[in-house]
Amino acid sequence: MTEREGTLENIRSQKEFVINVVSSELGNQMQKTAENSTRHVNEFEEAQLTPILSDLVKPLCVKEAPIEMESLLENLKTRKNTRG
Repeated sequence: MTEREGTLENIRSQKEFVINVVSSELGNQMQKTAENSTRHVNEFEEAQLTPILSDLVKPLCVKEAPIEMESLLENLKTRKNTRG
């Protein structure tokens, strides 16, 4: 399963998610949270980021992120890949 597929599967199954927007300085650390790993790996710990409780959803936010968007899945539309 690719990173993209894993993220999509989590969103489909949980129906809620957080989008953390970070500065370029945190880019490498945030990339670590998207790497394929077992469910038993603490992504925050691996990336040396600080988890904090979200206000509206169960998934955690990243304390170091200046912007966080807590989201509920209402509708999921798929489209045909036209890029080849």
